[in-house]
Amino acid sequence: MIRRTLSTPGAIVAWLFLATAGAAALTIDVPRDAYSPKGDESTYVGMALSLAHDGDVRFDARDLQRFWQLYGVGPEGVFLSRGAPWVPRLTSRPPFVTIEHASKDKRGVERLYFAKAFLYAVPAVPFVWLAGLNGLLLMNVVLLALVLWAGIEMLRARSTPLAAILFTSAFVCGSAVVVYGAWLTPEVLNFAGVFLAYWLWHTYGSARPVEAGGAESSARTRWADVAAVALVGVMAYS
Repeated sequence: MIRRTLSTPGAIVAWLFLATAGAAALTIDVPRDAYSPKGDESTYVGMALSLAHDGDVRFDARDLQRFWQLYGVGPEGVFLSRGAPWVPRLTSRPPFVTIEHASKDKRGVERLYFAKAFLYAVPAVPFVWLAGLNGLLLMNVVLLALVLWAGIEMLRARSTPLAAILFTSAFVCGSAVVVYGAWLTPEVLNFAGVFLAYWLWHTYGSARPVEAGGAESSARTRWADVAAVALVGVMAYS
């Protein structure tokens, strides 16, 4: 079963793309070749690095120093917000536990946090551990490879393998998706998430073709629909 899946047209195209684009993502010098941070990259790069190295999304001196070491300049246009995490306190009177808002740390320094959706930073952590800044580009490559595989396999059910490959490749490579593939921001993550949600709904959910059993209700169909809806909801948060 696994061997048959890995030898399908979609899998072959995805592996070829992953090998070529992945090699490029791992070998380029991101600060030099991608110039200074673009758009909201300062916020998302800082957040991913903070979560990978510090285990939080708090902005402090370590994040600023890390950014300077990588780019040779400070972050531009970084979005921050004041934070007041809940801190439990034990008391001698009922209810014996109270919750306080600690807007400052033990040194009296105000807490600041990255003020963007942290969803992008979560899947980026293992890629940052693997390859630093280049890992963020590699994550984009992996996501686009998944889209290529899912799109080709979805179309192959109703067309020839060649037509499925050409149409899906044109859909991905002939659009702005390729440009965003070089951005260290959530655009590719959002695109891939919505696309894979549609693939789930279309291939395994209630939108399956009638000849594939789409008109029949089953636990598998319902779970595919729920998973697709949940994935769209997560992307909406992002």
